[in-house]
Amino acid sequence: MDTIQFTDPVENNNEDWKKKKNYRPAALVTVLLLGMAFLAGNYSYASSGRNPPTGSVSAVGGLSTLGVSTPKPIRSSREEIPVEVIVPQTLPLEQLEAAVTEAVLRTVGHLTSNLDLHTTGTTKTECVEFYADFVACYDAILTIERYTGENAFAISVLKDRLENGVDQDPIFVSSNTKGYPNVQVKNDTPYPVAHAAEESWGEGLANAQVEYEQFLCPNEDIPEGIAPGDTWTSTSRGLCSVMAIYVHLTLPDGKKLACYDFPSYGTSSPLYSIIMDGVDGCCVRNSQSTNKVC
Repeated sequence: MDTIQFTDPVENNNEDWKKKKNYRPAALVTVLLLGMAFLAGNYSYASSGRNPPTGSVSAVGGLSTLGVSTPKPIRSSREEIPVEVIVPQTLPLEQLEAAVTEAVLRTVGHLTSNLDLHTTGTTKTECVEFYADFVACYDAILTIERYTGENAFAISVLKDRLENGVDQDPIFVSSNTKGYPNVQVKNDTPYPVAHAAEESWGEGLANAQVEYEQFLCPNEDIPEGIAPGDTWTSTSRGLCSVMAIYVHLTLPDGKKLACYDFPSYGTSSPLYSIIMDGVDGCCVRNSQSTNKVC
């Protein structure tokens, strides 16, 4: 039977690896140090009652690596606000919803850094009869998603402005879907606000007029006049804010006495009174005004 002859062990005389001095001891020390640092970190978090950073430990080429992931923002609340949208003309729903979101964001600017707003559920509806004939009306849902961070003030400002109406020409957005109470003007003077026709104070103009702020709201004349002690009430109003009220009283000698009210901004106030200022002056004041004299 044949026998197998084993060769003598060959001594490796390659001296290259010997030039890498301290290779194995250095790798071992590195692994030990990284492992001790990782365990020390976990112990520190545990002793302080905190959770360690999320990540993973993996062996790559004999060394340990620690990967730490960046936490994603956490959505803390979501709120849906029904709004009414009024625009000068019919628009495709996708385009309209983008315009609504942009208009609302512009009103609060930098305060929305941690808020996500978007508009959905838009449907066309019938406009209030008082509005201008050329406008189109829609119902929509404005969704506010709040992320980590202090956003209570921004949300409060946003809701307040939506309630009062966001007027970003050519779009108007309001969470007040019921509209404002009808305007009432009471004549608390001894002189009448005369009928229009021949006695109007200017060609084509009535003796009394309510001027509204928004583009969708035509100004409203009071051609029937207001007798002393009587109150005139508008037939409709919707979301129209009052900018000014012009009234002309007819004096016993037939002369006209102009009475004006110029709010500094559009107001939802519905109640106004015409009052005298001495014997030759008058003005219009709203019920919310602290100044009850002219």
